[in-house]
Amino acid sequence: MPSKLLAQKNIKHQAQLWYAYFNDIKFSNNYRLLTDVQERQFIKPVGAQGSIHFRSILYHNLGNNWEAGAGFGIFLNSPQNIPSTSDLVVPELRPTVDVLNRQKAGKLQISNRLRLEARFHHEVQNNELDGGYEFNNFRCRYQVTTSYPVIKNTKNKPIVNLKVQDEVMINFGKKIVENTFDQNRFYTGLGFDVIHHFSLELGYLNWYQQTSNGTTYYNRNIFRLGINHQLDLSKHKPIVTAQ
Repeated sequence: MPSKLLAQKNIKHQAQLWYAYFNDIKFSNNYRLLTDVQERQFIKPVGAQGSIHFRSILYHNLGNNWEAGAGFGIFLNSPQNIPSTSDLVVPELRPTVDVLNRQKAGKLQISNRLRLEARFHHEVQNNELDGGYEFNNFRCRYQVTTSYPVIKNTKNKPIVNLKVQDEVMINFGKKIVENTFDQNRFYTGLGFDVIHHFSLELGYLNWYQQTSNGTTYYNRNIFRLGINHQLDLSKHKPIVTAQ
């Protein structure tokens, strides 16, 4: 039986480009709002749309380097099985709850995030949007991120940081039969403190995902460009924080 299951395993290799903008606004010592906008495109065929998403999460400082947040995301998903004869874009709604913890070990900064998402997909009939939104599943995500200063300026502030990150995602709900394990994302990149409250991040992400049939997997090589924009309105002036 194990050899039979192994023979049925089908891995699809894809490559993507991700563009991301993160806006982090600190209102006070207790509250901040994180908003991100991302566009994901396939490299082959050139410019084929993967998805576009918008998400905002309001975080509350719990003290002792802990935060809790709640927010909402809108995802516009194009066909993932490329090439595709369909250009249908299916909207998805994601209420989100986060718990964050940050630690330091010498020069190393460590961040742990536990995220719970509820996923509502728009109904589709005959390759057209039909009806309203239908609950699909819950997804639990655990992410650990480490950041290490590679280069510092004359004031001993990091201006180039090495980031290594890993995230595992688990599905659960009545509709989840074959793919309780959803995916793993491993990322490494360099963050550059550019100017004032802006930083730039360039990196590589490997996405390994099991699909709903249980035997098909996506292995994606992803190159990501991110812009981080941080504002501290509690002091009425921007802050400079390395990512």
